[in-house]
Amino acid sequence: MIRYLSLALLFLMAACSMPAADPAREVQTDRAYGFVAAGDETGLASIATDSLKANLSGDVLEQLKGYGSVAKPVSAKTVQWQSNFTPQVSAYRIVREYTYPEKVVQFDTVMAREKGGAWQVDAVHINSFTASQIALGRFTITNKSPLHYLVLLAMVVAPIVCLVTVGFAAFRRRWGWMVVCLFGVGQISFNWATGAIQFQALQFAVLGAGFIKGPLITDAWVMFFALPLPAILFWLLGKWRPKPPRKPKKGAAPQAVE
Repeated sequence: MIRYLSLALLFLMAACSMPAADPAREVQTDRAYGFVAAGDETGLASIATDSLKANLSGDVLEQLKGYGSVAKPVSAKTVQWQSNFTPQVSAYRIVREYTYPEKVVQFDTVMAREKGGAWQVDAVHINSFTASQIALGRFTITNKSPLHYLVLLAMVVAPIVCLVTVGFAAFRRRWGWMVVCLFGVGQISFNWATGAIQFQALQFAVLGAGFIKGPLITDAWVMFFALPLPAILFWLLGKWRPKPPRKPKKGAAPQAVE
């Protein structure tokens, strides 16, 4: 039994782990960022495609370099990447994040490679964020409104109600109820940074709650929960009671009572 549980855990860990970005593409992105931050048109053109070279100019780089910094960042990491490989042309997009004491810079690079050729930078996009903008993407529970704490409470209660009901439905051998009670109905989404609320009536949530956050540092946490309506109906309709004994079929001989 322990062996099977260990194998299941390994499969889950493998499914949850994301593959790392290509280190060579990370290095190339860092080079492109250095050229942009320094306003080095010649350096960027040396690793760029013809299409990007046609759009390079001193004025463009002068605007872009204001977002970056030639100083060494405190830290650098890849926050998003994707690739597309074909027999003729391949593309690779990577977003790197550079942290400085006064700001955070995100540099988005698209690289292309023709068959048999080298990787070249095809497009760049740069942006920087101040401390106040970064705060929008942080999850904190201090100095929040009563509505924030109410949402957190609902996110805890909804899964508990679903799980307890599923367990009791399994105990009573009500298999259909056991499945439907895993879901909540009518999803409420709550933006943790702004407090904006959105309701979707025709939406289902497994275990009635969850949360999401985008890859960008300024992307806010969005909490969502749903009303565990099937679980509530399970209790209101008395499905928690034992099943009544089956009636004997018509014409069947009554069972002897000792």
